[in-house]
Amino acid sequence: MPDQTRPSSPDSYNGFFHHQSWSEPWSSSDFSPAQGIVKFYDRFKSQPWWNKTLSGAFLEKSTNWSRGWPWGYFIYRTAYGSDEDWNQALAKLNRYIYCTIRYNNEPEPAKIVWEGYKNVIIDDKKLLEGASPAKVRQLFQDWMKRHPKHNHCSTPRTAFCLIIDDHALQSILASPEPSLETENWFTEKIGYVILIDRSFPDKGLRHEPYNVGWVRLTIDGIWSFSYSFDTVEFESRYPAIGRPGLIPYFDGDWNWVEDVNGQKVTDIDSSGDEEEDEDEDEDEDDDDKESGYGYHDIYEYLREGGHI
Repeated sequence: MPDQTRPSSPDSYNGFFHHQSWSEPWSSSDFSPAQGIVKFYDRFKSQPWWNKTLSGAFLEKSTNWSRGWPWGYFIYRTAYGSDEDWNQALAKLNRYIYCTIRYNNEPEPAKIVWEGYKNVIIDDKKLLEGASPAKVRQLFQDWMKRHPKHNHCSTPRTAFCLIIDDHALQSILASPEPSLETENWFTEKIGYVILIDRSFPDKGLRHEPYNVGWVRLTIDGIWSFSYSFDTVEFESRYPAIGRPGLIPYFDGDWNWVEDVNGQKVTDIDSSGDEEEDEDEDEDEDDDDKESGYGYHDIYEYLREGGHI
């Protein structure tokens, strides 16, 4: 007789998402995954908050996700300076998730959503130390292709992944402590993670050489991004950038651009020496499709300049 406490496959269990790095299947304080995904949702559909509050709407939306519960992200660790700093950064990130879910939200569905939050931490120093977003995107794609049940973009976890590099890690540690008793942490400088769009083409986007398929997502915006990730295309969340050296940011609602010194920038257009001949572009379109449109690799620019 099979062991009912163990997952039936390395990537799912009774309709729930599972990852082989987890010691046991996801469960909550009042629900065992052995009961199955259908019973999990049937408990909530008659509740007055179902599809009414942010958390209730998030739960209702998740019924359409294939193996999308528990929700969360693949988080790739690319910073290996200190294990203690890494653990503290993850703990603070989770406190931000907790506070933003609970803030101005109905307690019961917020509790369910919080207990359903579970990330997959990819920690492999040999493979990932100093890895760029482009490399991580490829590794993320490779995992999805090896697990066809999840090779879709209908859930936050399958459409996007997160990176914490050294600069992001330090920004998280320097962030104010979140609290449900005060709003001060909303007004101060908040740290970030790197959010990667899995669907971004390897060859880049035509006429958008500064769109690199990732943004710095502030940690107070992870929850708001998660419940609205499928409402608009990622490109619509990406700030317009027309010259090198600028960094895209997003807080779950608004986007903006900063320079390498952390200052917000409003002059984001080209200086004028990068004008393109549109007719010539049309003639070369077929060649571009073969070789790739090319894009300005912001991450390498920052690394070479000693800014990360």
